[in-house]
Amino acid sequence: ILRRGLATDPADRWPDMASLLAELARDPRARRRRTLGWAATLGALVTAAAAAFVVGQQRAAAPCAGPEGTLSALWNDDARDRLARTFEGTGLPYAAAAAEGVASALDDYAEAWSAQWQDACQAHRVRGEQSARIHDLRLACLDRARARAQGLVDGLLAPADEPSAKARIVERAPSAAAALPSLGRCGDVQALQSRVAPPEDPRVAEAVAKARRDAERVEAGIELGRLDRAQEDLTELLARDATAAYPPLRASLLLERSRLEQLLDQPDAAEGDTRQALTLALAAGDQETAARAAADLTFVLGYTLQRYEEGRAWSDVARALAAALGEDTLIHAQALAASGSIEFRHARYEAARADLERAYEIRARHLPEHHLLIADSINDLAAVAYQLGDDAQAIALQRRATEIRAAVHGPDHPNLSPLYQNLGIMTARSGDRRKARGLLERALAAARSGPLGEDSGAVAVQLEILGNLDLDDGDLDAAEDRFTRSLATFDRLGVTRTVDRVPSLSGLGRIWAARGDTRRARELFVTARDLARETVGEEHPAMADPLEGLGALDVQRDPSRARDLLTRAEQLRARPGRDTLALARTRVELARAEAALGDTAAARAHAEAALAYYERAAMPKEQARVRAFLDGLPAAPP
Repeated sequence: ILRRGLATDPADRWPDMASLLAELARDPRARRRRTLGWAATLGALVTAAAAAFVVGQQRAAAPCAGPEGTLSALWNDDARDRLARTFEGTGLPYAAAAAEGVASALDDYAEAWSAQWQDACQAHRVRGEQSARIHDLRLACLDRARARAQGLVDGLLAPADEPSAKARIVERAPSAAAALPSLGRCGDVQALQSRVAPPEDPRVAEAVAKARRDAERVEAGIELGRLDRAQEDLTELLARDATAAYPPLRASLLLERSRLEQLLDQPDAAEGDTRQALTLALAAGDQETAARAAADLTFVLGYTLQRYEEGRAWSDVARALAAALGEDTLIHAQALAASGSIEFRHARYEAARADLERAYEIRARHLPEHHLLIADSINDLAAVAYQLGDDAQAIALQRRATEIRAAVHGPDHPNLSPLYQNLGIMTARSGDRRKARGLLERALAAARSGPLGEDSGAVAVQLEILGNLDLDDGDLDAAEDRFTRSLATFDRLGVTRTVDRVPSLSGLGRIWAARGDTRRARELFVTARDLARETVGEEHPAMADPLEGLGALDVQRDPSRARDLLTRAEQLRARPGRDTLALARTRVELARAEAALGDTAAARAHAEAALAYYERAAMPKEQARVRAFLDGLPAAPP
């Protein structure tokens, strides 16, 4: 009965279900036996079908299984333990926090890498949604990302020749881990397809792919501060036959070398390599590299070399190239951030804010909230808010940027120094000078904990800022000591032509003026003025300090010239629209010059504006001094 029911040929089967049931109903015991047999047969068929389905699924999934879809060969428990021991051996106060942060970042990166690899494999080999070409593009992107991660792990665990070299690696490790390339780009099929095609010759294509992987390892070394080795490696990469045969590769390597040259304080060489990279990329149709090169050229020219007009012109090019790739891309954010940086450097704060806000909005849509680029954007916006006089917003933004950095690096890391510094400056302006001093001392301690110790630009800047705080508080000896040490640090570093020296030179001028040595004071103010004029130009706020100092010296000798100098200083200080201690001090000196010229009304107006600030800032000594000046002025005519 059952054999007939399961016959292959339909003509041999029972004509209908009723006939089959009728036959089974003739013998109840037979029916029971046969029904059980029928059920068993059906069960066997179902089990066999299920087994076949599972085996088929396993076979389909097999291409996406195995260690090639993970980063376990380079990042595993052994590597994690070695990292912790290596960092701990440096004895740096932030080593444990740095090791923990780096390990967490690498854990997350390895997980994200595997997820991208699985998605690429499943999309091509299992779901059949993506072609072999797209699959190859995605895997090539992941290969470069793996090479970067390999370079980072190798650099973190490699033995260092000197303790200072290992300390430098520990210092830079959290930033290097955070700078690992975004893996989202390896899933962006449209972007991958829009890039320049690899060479048609398979041998050249493989040589180019290998060179790109090697370049990623070099980039990891640069992030860790292994700059000398990176120079050698890039020179070798640029000399390879594959580099000469494939212009897009040469363009990207030149761009990488230009960034290294910026770190080595070789801006002229960086400019040359960036221009060449841009030219090659445009000729090869590599718009992504061209956009990045134009953004870098904007920064080198407009910020580092302080050639504003050239930087501004290249900013327009960079934004146009980046926008052509998409308005909502990280490359466009990079171009906007470069533009905002040069606007800020040249005291064009409203323009800076517009560019930097757009850069932040793009980054916030594409990056995790604790990414360092997010912290950088928030920090930039805090600086702009401070310059525009919005103290509450500036402090709130600066705190947020500091929280993100502290979460990545740990609270005592040297990279927190400039953030504590900014918070200290902002807090001082809000009137809480005691809290401000605590933040600034913390900034100095963080800067000193870096691998260079006292011999770092960060330490020089912190000494300078604390010196100004000491000077404003009337402690001339402490201020002189800090200013002198700041300048000495810049000298040891070979940094002689920078606007960062101007505050210390001007501060020493104020000290010697207060001690009655006007000749020495004048020499210092003139040196500061000339340096500011040379490095940032007449319109920069840095000119205000030396102009005020020279004007104050001339109040009695040449009050007319003094008024001109002090009026110019006031204009520079007041331009952002904020009221500051420095502006109040300039107005007091300007009031003295106006009184000497007999302009009592103008003198009274400037003195009263200064007094209003001192009252808000709760500075009783300054209040008493200005009130005494006002009392000495002739009464206003009826």
